[in-house]
Amino acid sequence: MPQLRAKVYPLRACFGDRANSLPDIQIPGVSACVKWSMCGFKPVRPFAKIVAHPDVATFCLTTTIALAVYLATIGPNLTLETAGIFSTGAMYGGVPHPPGFPVWTISGWMFIKLLPVSNIAFRLGVASAFTASCACGLIAATVSGTGKLLLLKTASLRDDHGIGLVRLFAGTVVGTLMAFESSVWARALIADPWPLTLLLFAFVIFFLQKWCIAPERKRWLYAAAFLYGLAVTNSYSLLAAAVGLQLLIAFINPKIGRDLFFVNVIALPIIWYADRSGRLDWSSSHHHGVNRIGYWIWCASVTVCIVLTIRQRGILTEWKAASAISFLLALGLAVFLYGPVVSMANPPMNWAYSRTTPGFFHLITRGQFEEIHPPSGLIAFAKALWIYFRITGSQLGYLPLIVAACPALFWKQIPIKGRSWLLSCLAAQACFVLLLTAVLAPQSDQESIRLVEAFYTAPHQLLAIWVGTGIILCCQVNLRKKNTGAAGE
Repeated sequence: MPQLRAKVYPLRACFGDRANSLPDIQIPGVSACVKWSMCGFKPVRPFAKIVAHPDVATFCLTTTIALAVYLATIGPNLTLETAGIFSTGAMYGGVPHPPGFPVWTISGWMFIKLLPVSNIAFRLGVASAFTASCACGLIAATVSGTGKLLLLKTASLRDDHGIGLVRLFAGTVVGTLMAFESSVWARALIADPWPLTLLLFAFVIFFLQKWCIAPERKRWLYAAAFLYGLAVTNSYSLLAAAVGLQLLIAFINPKIGRDLFFVNVIALPIIWYADRSGRLDWSSSHHHGVNRIGYWIWCASVTVCIVLTIRQRGILTEWKAASAISFLLALGLAVFLYGPVVSMANPPMNWAYSRTTPGFFHLITRGQFEEIHPPSGLIAFAKALWIYFRITGSQLGYLPLIVAACPALFWKQIPIKGRSWLLSCLAAQACFVLLLTAVLAPQSDQESIRLVEAFYTAPHQLLAIWVGTGIILCCQVNLRKKNTGAAGE
């Protein structure tokens, strides 16, 4: 009996006073851990506290790795291109060039005040490094959460320890892959709004996944709508993701998606009428390309709305949810009013003098930039899409693209909720890429590719979910083979 107690005593640190209630059981050949499990106790395994919450662990690990590398390679002073504009705008709380970047300017001003170290450009570089690393950490956590959807019915990984390690490994790999993508890394070292755009969009994807896991908790959906509005104020390129995100919502809840597409059917003609009638103080001749793209979006919205109405046998049954999403989206876009308010004080960086009505519309409609020219035909559009695939291959690598195709090989083994999430991400990513390519219309020369490649890092966040899914499923197959071999022996 004393010998058994000696074996059990070290486990007292894991279970505390509960060890006193363990009865004295003598079973020859059975270790103390097994005897404790027979009494209803489970010993703590190595890394158990870490893998018990793999989403949090994945976020922390990925963010730490990315931030450490970013800080080691950060620019020590003011860099080239638009870094001076953004540094001055954030320092004085002004209005940088269109569309004004109100969210980034406010956050940059706060970071400058909270980090009284070195020069202004360095502080904003640290802010970019922090936001970019957090964005990659959120994508890693989203991949880890996707693993929870995939492994619910996996026979070979029923223990929480194995599931947590697989999710931690897949999320960290994908998160660091995104972190060291050249376009992300380059902008994470300087004063630039794009890292904050990636962070806000990563939050949108993360919250939508939380809603996919628990569709009855619509607060995640509402939070995603508000943050998407904030993200659009930081970069208009994310407007191309709107239809894709509506499709994502429709895959998870067809009724809410149907009513959101109905909002498109009603809202777009109202905007066109206000534009043509001159009720909006902007130049209509500057937006022919946008109107062409908007027409195709309206046609697609009508088609999807009709199909979903027929399948669901009704319409506007979720009008409250659709209205709440539209209101929160408009509330996020209302941050644009920061420009006119600040412009009244005439700060050193006061682009377009947005305190006036023409200046405000000039600011929010990209008045100083060239008009958008979509590809002129299907052949030109196909060439632009090929340039996108080239950019994706050079940024992420071709091996991750092959891994992203692996879920198709194990489709029948994926639970229904996991399939719904993956299909919704695929539809959102496809629509995002198609509309973004139509807006950017990239050319084959190196300078054009350099200008547009950063914008494609946002849809790469959706693609990363498929890459992480492929890694998780490959680990599942390997562990299944290992367990089968061990059982055969």
